[in-house]
Amino acid sequence: MTLDNYVKKLIEQILKRRLAASIRRISKEYHKLVVGSLQEVDVKVVSAEPLSEKTKADLKERLHEKFKKKVNLFEVINHDLLGGFAIYIGNQLLDLSLKASLLKLKRTLLKADYDTQI
Repeated sequence: MTLDNYVKKLIEQILKRRLAASIRRISKEYHKLVVGSLQEVDVKVVSAEPLSEKTKADLKERLHEKFKKKVNLFEVINHDLLGGFAIYIGNQLLDLSLKASLLKLKRTLLKADYDTQI
């Protein structure tokens, strides 16, 4: 069976089971399966400003070394971030944003203040 036939059968099943409203989620999951089978990993990087080409290349190289897969890097700009960036790999999050660092510092300081009051 060719890939076209598999896709056709998938669409038929989606329509038959009345899952058309879920097509976006199904498409994302299908994409994950295809990418995984191709030895690729999708990585979304959210940053306050566009990353330099050098930063993107360094990040892709480090992630390639870690996962031993080709890295597809997708960049998203979020002006609400103060600085740094967050990396989403599948359902994992590596938050290296300044906002996350400040929140962690705040929790640490509040805990230290609470511990000294006891």
